[in-house]
Amino acid sequence: MLVLCFLAVLILPGIKMIFFPSDSNTGENRKLKQKPSFDFSVLTDYPNQYNAYFEDNFGFRKELSTLNSYYKLKLFNASSKPELVAVGKNSWLFSTDYKIVEIIKT
Repeated sequence: MLVLCFLAVLILPGIKMIFFPSDSNTGENRKLKQKPSFDFSVLTDYPNQYNAYFEDNFGFRKELSTLNSYYKLKLFNASSKPELVAVGKNSWLFSTDYKIVEIIKT
């Protein structure tokens, strides 16, 4: 059973990516990368372009990112983005952006 669950975790994102491509409504304020067309004349750029496409359109990307942030906070009392957010007492989240403090002072 454990092996089947492990295989499902490996295979399901690929299946979702192929058969159910993500729409443009991801909650991000940018457009996702489009799948690059393969061309022999620009063969050196294709791997980088495909990698950018794969990272943007990976199956269950939003859900896995949310789970990562949640478990880092609950299990380790740490932020998934420590350069942007600090964790305080009782799991309170504080911005580490100093520009916000400057805006409040003025």
